[in-house]
Amino acid sequence: MYDSEFLALLVGSYRRLTGESMIPKSVRADVDMAHWLYHEAPFGILVHDTSPEPRFVYANRAAQSFFECGRDDIVGMTSAMSAPEGNREARREFMDGVTKHGYRTGYTGIRRALTGRLFWIEDVTVWNLVDEAATVHGQAALIPRVRPA
Repeated sequence: MYDSEFLALLVGSYRRLTGESMIPKSVRADVDMAHWLYHEAPFGILVHDTSPEPRFVYANRAAQSFFECGRDDIVGMTSAMSAPEGNREARREFMDGVTKHGYRTGYTGIRRALTGRLFWIEDVTVWNLVDEAATVHGQAALIPRVRPA
């Protein structure tokens, strides 16, 4: 999966908002970055769009493994469905803070794999996908750790 505009938006907005890079310095070319991020990143990346009920548009292999599914299973799913019903309010409050401030770090919450298994995501960073013209195209999450619930 390679789309240079999407990659620039994802990686660039993360860097602009957090001041950090999610890609190792050894990975340079766009094709290499796209491959590394999708296949080799040691963290999950999930991206949803800006529709009224945001839907996932990207999930790297790590995120797919966390949610015990394939790309076709998670892409298109409403992002709110990733949280069990009783935990959606805390998720919504955190996401409202992301909308207001551009990004937030340190989120921990329970999630539900597509198999029904519950698990914790920990120390998550969520940021707005913002282009150079300050247009928001969605939100992304970097999930560095998960553990069983």
